[in-house]
Amino acid sequence: MKKNEQIKSELEAIASEHGGMLRPSDVVAFARNPKTALHGRFEWDNDKAGDAYRLYQAREIIRVQVTVTDNNPIPIRAYVSLRDDRKQEDGGYRTMSDVMRTKNLREALLREAYNDMEIFLRKYEAIKQLAGVRRAIVKALPAVEKAIKPVRVNVQKSAHGNVAYA
Repeated sequence: MKKNEQIKSELEAIASEHGGMLRPSDVVAFARNPKTALHGRFEWDNDKAGDAYRLYQAREIIRVQVTVTDNNPIPIRAYVSLRDDRKQEDGGYRTMSDVMRTKNLREALLREAYNDMEIFLRKYEAIKQLAGVRRAIVKALPAVEKAIKPVRVNVQKSAHGNVAYA
């Protein structure tokens, strides 16, 4: 059995043992056993894990910061992490105002938004209560696409009104 299949099987077993609920604390407890496939997915050195957790906390602090401008009284994120920045070993966050003022950074953020919209469409396609949201996203996609360098996507509606991607 491949490692990913083992991990999936172990996660299913953990969820089954807990009434279908998969809790991170239960996964960690299970993974403490070095014979499990999950064990190798965790950092067990407490010094390294402590530093990693503090970095996680720093990211959470950065992510919740908002700003209000004279032009827009609605709070917006003060910092944003772009995918290309996250590829760097010590990737970081940029101010939203810097990103919006810089053409290539703004396009990168719009490309990520476009991809997130596509993901939303696929993830929630089966939920009828979100049909209006999905229609609005499909309607907005061309405007976002126009604002960024060409990204080709073929959005098609099935006979049932579902969105499909080719």
